[in-house]
Amino acid sequence: MTKEELYKQHLNAMYSINAEICSEEEVEEIFARLLQCLPNDGKLYKYRSIEGEAFAYALDGLQNKYLWMAKASTLNDDLDCVIRFDPIKEVERSRQMFLAEPWRYFNQWLRKNSDRKFYTTPIEKYRFQKAVECVDTTTWQLDENKAVDVLVESGVSRVKAKKYMADLLKWVEKTINRCSDDLKKPLSALMKFNENNRQNIYVFSMTEDYDSDAMWGLYANSNRGFCIEYNLWKAQSLPIMVKRKLCNLFRMIYVDKVQEFSFAKIDRYFFHEFQDKELYAEINKELLGQLLSKEIGWRNEKEWRLLEFELTDNRLYADIVSGLIIDERVIQTENAKTLIRLAKERGWGIKVRKMNVLGTKHFYEEYLA
Repeated sequence: MTKEELYKQHLNAMYSINAEICSEEEVEEIFARLLQCLPNDGKLYKYRSIEGEAFAYALDGLQNKYLWMAKASTLNDDLDCVIRFDPIKEVERSRQMFLAEPWRYFNQWLRKNSDRKFYTTPIEKYRFQKAVECVDTTTWQLDENKAVDVLVESGVSRVKAKKYMADLLKWVEKTINRCSDDLKKPLSALMKFNENNRQNIYVFSMTEDYDSDAMWGLYANSNRGFCIEYNLWKAQSLPIMVKRKLCNLFRMIYVDKVQEFSFAKIDRYFFHEFQDKELYAEINKELLGQLLSKEIGWRNEKEWRLLEFELTDNRLYADIVSGLIIDERVIQTENAKTLIRLAKERGWGIKVRKMNVLGTKHFYEEYLA
């Protein structure tokens, strides 16, 4: 099986499950497959500056064996991890769904607002439930005549049954009107959806290449920096909770234009009582597609991204560093010497990035000093 086929299997698995709650056996299976589909025999890279505050943060992560999960809101691309959708269109779509199936919304409203009841006694609750059972779950309309018959069969006189249904329908109408008014409120929330969402998404980015001149210039402080090599195979011996996190590693998708997202399937999943597993996978596929898609201009970064949500600690303790690559222009600095000492203590490989004699190309060789 090719790496591409293995990666598709990885994606399909992650669409269908939540690695945070799946079994240890499932985590081990997912992680083992992920290792097989990574480039460079499981090695990925991250460019860092060797100066200032950025270096201090990078060094602390290296010394204390953690990956710093950055909030999406702090990334250099302000369109990163946004969900592309039209809030006005989404509100109108919800309104139309509501108008077509008001009783469906009403049933869900009752589940969320169990303190607001039409009944007060066990007998009234029984009658209420019997009446609501007469809603057609295909058309989501209440069959009032059928409900009256059901109430009569339960021992209520036809006169009282009709009166009961009339009162019930008035109460439902008020409730539905209130729901209809509430549909106007999400617009303001949707307008701030991405702003709020990016505060709860955490990212650790790596790249397939250690020898990208563009990346050295952009992320290693104009070549005054170093590159960290991560070997994901080292994670095999780490605790299962770390592997759970690392299962959320994905390859970025570069497209001319990111497709617009709709919340329609999320609404359907909600109305199916969160039980439709196929629909859950479809939603995850579309949402991950949004979070992992970037405009084609970023394609040379060849990014692999670790995604986490709502963390209490930005530090993911995972001892997976296997090497350092340091540009020769900074090799004699005190910070570089600190890195070299640490690498030797940990048994990491060390390479030096050098310029050829014509000044036209970089090459990489083992550090021997």
